Amino acid sequence: TAAQRRGLRAELARGAGLAGMLRAWWALPPRVKSPGR
Repeated sequence: TAAQRRGLRAELARGAGLAGMLRAWWALPPRVKSPGR
């Protein structure tokens, strides 16, 4: 679920700092309506 992904991102961010947070966002992209991508 969205909540689970958000929680997982938070955990990764806390464990790995900024780089980990970026990596978490790339690994689990938030579902947004972005035309073309």
